[in-house]
Amino acid sequence: MDLELLPIYTIKSHINNNPIQQLLSTVYIKNASITPYQQGKLKGCLIEDGESENSILAVSNKVMLSDTFKRVLMVRHSVSSINERILLDPQVEKYWLRPIPLTNLQNPQINWEEHLKEIHQSWLNQLFFREEIKDENKEILQTGLRQPQVGAIHATLAHWTISHEPATIVMPTGTGKTDTMVALLIAKQCRRVLVVVPTDPLREQIAAKFSSFGILKNFGVIGPTAKYPIVGILKHKPKTVKDVKNFFQKCNVIVSTMSIVGGCEPTIQTEIARLCSHLFIDEAHHIAAPTWENFRNYFAAKPILQFTATPFRNDGKNVDGEIIYNYPLLKAQEEEYFKPISFIPVLEFSKEQVDAAIAKVAVEQLKKDLENGCDHILMARVKDISRTEEVYSLYKGYTEFDPVIIHSQQFSTEKKKNLAKIRNKKSRIIICVDMLGEGFDLPELKIAALHDIHKSLGVTLQFTGRFTRTTNKIGDATFVANIADPNVSDTLTSLYGENADWNKILRNIGTQAIQEQVDLKEFLKGFDGSLTSLPLLSIRPKMSTVIYKTTGTTWNPKNCALAFSKDTEIVYDINESKKLLVFVAKLKIPVEWGRVKEMANLVWDLYIRHYRS
Repeated sequence: MDLELLPIYTIKSHINNNPIQQLLSTVYIKNASITPYQQGKLKGCLIEDGESENSILAVSNKVMLSDTFKRVLMVRHSVSSINERILLDPQVEKYWLRPIPLTNLQNPQINWEEHLKEIHQSWLNQLFFREEIKDENKEILQTGLRQPQVGAIHATLAHWTISHEPATIVMPTGTGKTDTMVALLIAKQCRRVLVVVPTDPLREQIAAKFSSFGILKNFGVIGPTAKYPIVGILKHKPKTVKDVKNFFQKCNVIVSTMSIVGGCEPTIQTEIARLCSHLFIDEAHHIAAPTWENFRNYFAAKPILQFTATPFRNDGKNVDGEIIYNYPLLKAQEEEYFKPISFIPVLEFSKEQVDAAIAKVAVEQLKKDLENGCDHILMARVKDISRTEEVYSLYKGYTEFDPVIIHSQQFSTEKKKNLAKIRNKKSRIIICVDMLGEGFDLPELKIAALHDIHKSLGVTLQFTGRFTRTTNKIGDATFVANIADPNVSDTLTSLYGENADWNKILRNIGTQAIQEQVDLKEFLKGFDGSLTSLPLLSIRPKMSTVIYKTTGTTWNPKNCALAFSKDTEIVYDINESKKLLVFVAKLKIPVEWGRVKEMANLVWDLYIRHYRS
């Protein structure tokens, strides 16, 4: 029997209610044997793997605990005899009595600078480009880095050799963005990384990945001598510069949300940027442009790396930063990082009947999947909290699946209880308002009942990606939606057709939209950036064009000022490769109501000129 127990921590503490932790080791015992143990009043079991120094004593009380065992696990259970079932039960409270993690982080005897340096130096030459190998049937012969991860790591390292300008990595959902970040931490030996995410659940998930190196150490991608980083989870805004120093100077990695770091006072943000060597942004399409731009300015001289599956923001703005790597959705499908999607259309024109029709079809699919041995969960998606109870009433009759609701206004205890029921498979139907998007990694989530469809392509791509992850004992994803829904946007109309092939359509419209962003950024990169007062993306020119035929053979865009009087101010930007000139002329026009030299109207005229030889 293989047995995975709680990880053991070197550090597990808080500063101002912000957690700090460092993993000592994971505990995975291969071919474990469990035998009863009793010494006087002390009762429990002995967990062994054939090596005496790795023996673990699991106990349900601390009576007469000797110093014989270095690893002792407390199991809070009323039954004195501890067996395999109790050890594996997630509902049973467990914690390590030995070794005891460090909790007093204010101990003056601790030299944090040396401690961090030791961890940092242990990463030297500890990233190995061990790649995943598959046979012709896509079966994995060797675990390792996936193709998109290898490409993204190399592209980033290449970019950092020549530039500290913000860069964007585009990787479809489920291809391993977080492990790519972890690999870059080790590959570049980043001194101190700030990772910014959009949501609280994602903050916890990303922090856990950095703390344990994800799957990379188990796969041999990160070497055995690399020590785990000290990871801080910033949940509360620092109030003073001293607070920032006290927290950040004890960490190799800090994970927070933009609402926390972006809401700090300027002096606090300045200190955060000073103490960090790198800034990683996950799910960059979520971050509102003004908040991100303001915070990013503090990191102007430092490497900034953004990760997203869709390089267009939810607020309609562009995700800035050069796209240095773009892994196509087609490749992700070919390599089977995504499970195929089946679409079951519902044709219902009655608003009163549509939810019941969707629920019936979705539950029938859940029953069918479970009968076929697929460990699936159904999610009913609604647009707002007011709709959750309404839709829940249609599912609550399926008591065998114990439907639950999750939304942002629930008490945390109720939300945690419902999430635990979903993770433990006691519930197999969940009604929510996009609560299980970014930050909820549950491969068994395979059936989506779209009671309210998404209106934008970016959100649709992100949402569907959560249902296409691959793992054992799960099948293909199924989406159920009403094709008579009048709220479908023009961009997504093809998805909600009667015979729609979601795999092909999502790939095509997603690839096209992403390529448009890549082309736009490549185009803007050609300008020299001299028009700093007017970002080119903010220009909305009127469609009025004049074409001139010229006998000239030279392109002299800087002579544009000669067309105006000497007192006219001209600012311009030039794209030499595209032969494109953008300039703004500041004109002083005399007022029409009098001859007063001192008074004039200011008029700003925009000109865009293209020269084609």
